[in-house]
Amino acid sequence: MENSSTAVVAEQLGRREKKKALTRQTIIDAAGKLFSVNGFDATSIDEICQAADVVKGTFYYHFKSKEDLVIELRREMTEQLEEFVASELDSGNSPLDILRALMIKDARWTEQNEELSVIFVSQIYMNRAASLKNPDTPPSRLRGALRRPVSTVVEAAQQAGQLRADVNPDELTEMIFGFYIHAKRCWLNARTPGTLEPSVLRWLDMLLDGLGAPTASV
Repeated sequence: MENSSTAVVAEQLGRREKKKALTRQTIIDAAGKLFSVNGFDATSIDEICQAADVVKGTFYYHFKSKEDLVIELRREMTEQLEEFVASELDSGNSPLDILRALMIKDARWTEQNEELSVIFVSQIYMNRAASLKNPDTPPSRLRGALRRPVSTVVEAAQQAGQLRADVNPDELTEMIFGFYIHAKRCWLNARTPGTLEPSVLRWLDMLLDGLGAPTASV
């Protein structure tokens, strides 16, 4: 009887967790659609709750603010980029070609989700500013998530002899990632004309020219 009761309780708990996860995802999906149509600032929490068919208490059970939703939306995109990088590396493709494709994918997402991208970039810069004032400031979860696919490709490129092996991979990742975030910021601030993609590739190629593995002398 005890084993049977335990199984019933476990099944009930499993159903509850699935329901919570489904509700959370419903809120994320509703917010993403509203942000894309109306913009971040023009979308209220009330509108998100109405679209997701939940009460405000349920919203705040899962998220502290609209900003938390934005980070969650970006996390999904980051996971897609990580899967893309892993698949391309498994296929034996050139790490530097993968890096360019990675930047293109993210640049296109940025162009299609401009308002969300402003929030992402602002959050990263605010965290950086806070860490300069207080070294004990926890690192940005968003920044760490965005760096991961870049770091994976950088290490693969070093192993393939495409990037300098005498530089710490974390430093290389920070150089490439830092330049990319700055390029996005310039574009979002309308300092860079046209679309983001060609600007990113131009900056990336200039950077890689200086980071490439040295050619053996004859």
